[in-house]
Amino acid sequence: MDTTAIKWNGFDGVSFTFEGNYAHVIKPNCKPNGKWALKTEYVDAFPNTEIELLNRGWHIAYNKNDNRWAENPDLLRKGNFIKYVSEHFSLDKKCTMIGMSCGGLYAVKTTALF
Repeated sequence: MDTTAIKWNGFDGVSFTFEGNYAHVIKPNCKPNGKWALKTEYVDAFPNTEIELLNRGWHIAYNKNDNRWAENPDLLRKGNFIKYVSEHFSLDKKCTMIGMSCGGLYAVKTTALF
């Protein structure tokens, strides 16, 4: 998978296309702890939580949604994305979901499926 180096709020990361949609993984500046979180929508909104997690060694991932309704094809891609990020970046098999508003819908429905 082709990746492009990116910067996000002072942290290094990589962006790539995952199953046809934009995705990225942001890496902590300190020693990684193997934990990670998936931001489910509004990737740049209210980033304080993600910045704090990065400062504590977490990775932060994002995979763009097709729409805001958390339909099954999107949820299945989220499940595949979780597996891919866990394996490719050597992170925990389970992630923490970060979602607000429509992102909260994605977080709850994805968690219920997986």
